[in-house]
Amino acid sequence: MKSDVLFRSRARAAGLTACILTALTAAPAARADTDDAKRKADARALFEEARKLTAEGNYAEACPKLAASLQLDRGVGKQFYLAECLEHVGKLASAWINYMDVVDATRTTGEKKKERHARARADALLPRLTRIEVVVSDGARRMPGLEVRRDDAVLVEAQWGMAVPVDPGPHKVSATATGARRWETTAAIEQEGQTVTVTVPPLERAEPAPPRAASDPAAASPLAGTVLLPNAAPPSPAGPAATAPEKPAGGPGSPLRTAGLVTVGVGLVGLAVGAGFGMTALSRNREGTAHCDASQGGASMACTPRGGALLDASERAAALSTASFIAGGVALAAGAALVLFAPPARAVGSRGTDAAAGVRLGADGVSLVGRW
Repeated sequence: MKSDVLFRSRARAAGLTACILTALTAAPAARADTDDAKRKADARALFEEARKLTAEGNYAEACPKLAASLQLDRGVGKQFYLAECLEHVGKLASAWINYMDVVDATRTTGEKKKERHARARADALLPRLTRIEVVVSDGARRMPGLEVRRDDAVLVEAQWGMAVPVDPGPHKVSATATGARRWETTAAIEQEGQTVTVTVPPLERAEPAPPRAASDPAAASPLAGTVLLPNAAPPSPAGPAATAPEKPAGGPGSPLRTAGLVTVGVGLVGLAVGAGFGMTALSRNREGTAHCDASQGGASMACTPRGGALLDASERAAALSTASFIAGGVALAAGAALVLFAPPARAVGSRGTDAAAGVRLGADGVSLVGRW
């Protein structure tokens, strides 16, 4: 019977839906596993290449590879090798920070031997570290909106006056404040164990821009070197000589007309799709009826499984056809309204009124709204 056919059809649809949902759920997990494996493989390749370079004594090229490997796949041993590499190239502050990170990680995991080893290496670097101390003067502290930076990193007030370990080399210190000129200096730190103090002075007030002269013969003169005759007024910039050529702002290329034409095209496509689904619905209904027996009388029919499936497909196609016709009709009407009410072309700079038009969909149907 048709009810049995409908039940089997819905059961198959439910099973297919479950399979699709399972595939969609499993796909991200499988992709994540693949990405994780690729990331770890890249990290391993970088680490092996870095170890090869360190064995050759080429620490300058090995350190960036170790840092990239650590970023892809973190590990205590890898971070210790990076600290050791940075120590060899003279970046003692960076090496000290990585050693201390290893100390913290091994303390958490209870690896006492590794913790002691990393602590000893970090402590050995302490007297060799170069430091920079940024001191903010009282005058600068009172300036509104004060912001102090070291190497483009903002220093909060708690960091002012602290000697912080940094790698050797030039370090830029800058300060900005509301209504003040930017202040900047560069401190060069080269010797091991050196501490450099940089003091931020009160910032100079920014000078306001000078007012533009209202009557300047040189500025009013159209050409350099032109001498104005007595009692002769300079030509106005808005006069005929300075008038720009008019260009049409509307016309077929206006945004409103273009949007209307595109919307009309979408509506025509929707109507065509609705017609296609309608033809499919008629065809499926005709084929399904051929597999049904209406000789028993009454409104119901006895259909074979094939006939029931074809009739179900006919109903779905009919529903899609109706929806496509409605959407296409609305889009066609909206596009026609946009083209019809597009503003006419007018010259740039000419006085005109603002116009706007649109289509509003509501519970009572489709209505055209506009402003002229």
